[in-house]
Amino acid sequence: MGTIAYGDFNCPFSYLASWRTDLLVGTDAAVEWRAVEHAPGTPLTGQRLDDDGFRRLAEEWRQVQELLLPGEELPGRPPTFLPSTRAAVAGFAEAAGAGVADQVRRLLFRAYWVDGLDIGDPEILRALLAAPIRAGHATSAPLREFGYAVSPGRGPITSDGYRRIRAWRTEWQALGDPVIPALVERGAVTTGVPALLHLGDAVEDRLSGDRDESVAQIPVSSERFWY
Repeated sequence: MGTIAYGDFNCPFSYLASWRTDLLVGTDAAVEWRAVEHAPGTPLTGQRLDDDGFRRLAEEWRQVQELLLPGEELPGRPPTFLPSTRAAVAGFAEAAGAGVADQVRRLLFRAYWVDGLDIGDPEILRALLAAPIRAGHATSAPLREFGYAVSPGRGPITSDGYRRIRAWRTEWQALGDPVIPALVERGAVTTGVPALLHLGDAVEDRLSGDRDESVAQIPVSSERFWY
């Protein structure tokens, strides 16, 4: 088994981890992403950040900016709204079962961090995820025919989706460090900033074969990398 990453869609450190994950697709350092709701106490309808909440997020934003490689970037400023990610994790779990996990992961991160959408809203997710879910190989009729991946109660549609979410959370909690992103590679666990540094090293190793190539030269409009 290769590298496994655990992350959440409203975490700026996970945003950068997802960006780097896409740069490693198709390499020996490819990463399998598993989504966990790291702050389940967030109101299901999300919350507008107060001054203290925004300062905390801005500080995390600053820390992520300091870790950027040439060609990597964050959106212009931190958001002022924090969504619950229960529904987003559910949609991603169904996407993983349908074989379109990477595409949906990108969509969810972009929807919140770039487009400012409330990814905790099942109706928003229904519109956002319908096309990629229908393009996958789901066998459940709501997914296969309508791309319907999130219930009105913000849960997955299938029993397999529930089992997948439960397994991911159990695995993440068993790591003993409730920090995201978390990487597991050949039994070794790294979390938080060290995990991002590890992914950054893997990205630079990938590019080291061509000294004229840089992260910035990988086309951001490609299907697999378009934040």
